[in-house]
Amino acid sequence: MPLFPVQISIDNNANSRATRLQIEGQDTPAFLYALSTALTLRHINIVRIGIETPDVGVRDTVDVTDRTGEKITDTDKLHELRFVIALIKQFTHLLIRAPNPAQALEHFNRLIDQVLTNVQSGREMEEIFLQMEKQHVISAMAQIFGTSNFLWEDFLRMQYKNLFPVLQDINTVAAWKSGDQMETELTARMDRITGYDRQKKVLNQYKDREMFRVDMDQILAKKEDFRAFARALTTLAEVVLNTAYRICSAELQPRYGRPSIDSGALCEFCICALGKCGGRELGWAADIELLFVYTGQGMTDGPNPVHNSQYYERLVRMICDTVVARREGIFEIDLRLRPYGDKGALASSLDNFHEYFNEKGGALPYERQALIKLRAIGGEPGLRKQVEAARNAFVFSGEPLDLNMLTRVRERQNNELVKSGTINVKYSYGGVIDIEYYVQQLQILHGVHDPALRSPNTIDALVALHQAGHIPDEDYNRLSEAYIFLRRLINALRIVRGHAKDLILPDRHSQPFLFLARRLGYVDDPKHDAGEQLRQDVRRYMEWASQAHRTRFIHKLFD
Repeated sequence: MPLFPVQISIDNNANSRATRLQIEGQDTPAFLYALSTALTLRHINIVRIGIETPDVGVRDTVDVTDRTGEKITDTDKLHELRFVIALIKQFTHLLIRAPNPAQALEHFNRLIDQVLTNVQSGREMEEIFLQMEKQHVISAMAQIFGTSNFLWEDFLRMQYKNLFPVLQDINTVAAWKSGDQMETELTARMDRITGYDRQKKVLNQYKDREMFRVDMDQILAKKEDFRAFARALTTLAEVVLNTAYRICSAELQPRYGRPSIDSGALCEFCICALGKCGGRELGWAADIELLFVYTGQGMTDGPNPVHNSQYYERLVRMICDTVVARREGIFEIDLRLRPYGDKGALASSLDNFHEYFNEKGGALPYERQALIKLRAIGGEPGLRKQVEAARNAFVFSGEPLDLNMLTRVRERQNNELVKSGTINVKYSYGGVIDIEYYVQQLQILHGVHDPALRSPNTIDALVALHQAGHIPDEDYNRLSEAYIFLRRLINALRIVRGHAKDLILPDRHSQPFLFLARRLGYVDDPKHDAGEQLRQDVRRYMEWASQAHRTRFIHKLFD
């Protein structure tokens, strides 16, 4: 959508008591509302507003005074006024493209206020506004501000002066980065500084900037394929965690030394991802489920030797403190899937890992099922292979599925995690978890003799199971489509506040539901508005997911 020309004249002679602003251009929604809000924030009083509609466009006449009731005569203030009016006119022209126009407008006004409050000179202000008024920059701001509250807050916190140049080069925002490229960039930054506290700060700055870049790309490009987005976030998580491991080890080892096992060999360490991180499926506001394993018992060899269990407890705690979550649930490390959960040690020896997860150990069936997602992402290669091999032995042992236990777990999730009268797109019957359980339970049944079926990625596993003849065509087509839809729906729900717990669909007749539909790309058509189209799709896909899981596993329990 091209920007229309706007003509602005400022006249201190037309009115004896006020400064007259005359704005001519294309009529744009909410312009006078936005202008009055911006002027109020700058302590400028509106005395009179006049509106004329010539043959083309609209002419607004606004008489204003300063906070004392006098004309505005300061040259810098008049220059500032001209820029603000031009930006608001162009921004309101693009509001129709924002999923939530009112939210976009509110955020834009706050941005203008912050810019004007913090600029040091008229030249600096002019440079900033010249960047902001470019079509692709102001269009990007309309889309971001009208989509996500938490991204807007990041936009302010990460210094707007550094971010406008990023928005000017959308190709930079959209550029996909490999793990090696991220590793090289981050290592170069780390090599220039010393000291744990400074390295921790630089690590988190890099993490937050890259997350913001990936998030912006997802909004601005309007990509329907969530998988590229998921891979980008997961790759970033792996690079950040491995860097945190290195700087934490460098901080601890001068004091405690390096851990060795009783035989005298060095003790190895392994970082394992689970859940969405293990499946390379991270989405908006996702936490990072991890499990840490070390070779075995022994002592460190430094000035203050400690048992390996003590050393790795401190190392894991330090890694968790080093990777700072921007807010609850966003890149927050979750260790609840470790052996014995919250009562267990933060890091497990390989023997304890075996002891807990083998078929005679303390792990419940759903805990072993969760290991399907386990993927070693950091640490020493030898131990990484050992842990994944142990996982294969535990999960794909040939032991029959305890369908009774798994059914009770699924019932508890629906009864305890879903508020009455609401639809939770993860935990309600037909939610994404039904598809994940369907896939995982087939993997357990058929992955014993076929390693190709053991992928931690849900879509990859769906494809493999279908190709191997374990999923009928109809189920495969429906579940593939439903899974992609539900993952996109969850991302669209979480993007507003950036909260992992945002899984509840708004009321069908509410504005939030309509804004949700717009974020997903729905538009009104002659038969149904965007919200009704979304409602119909939610019902269809969740029915497919629930029916497939119940028919294949729940009904089988009672045959």
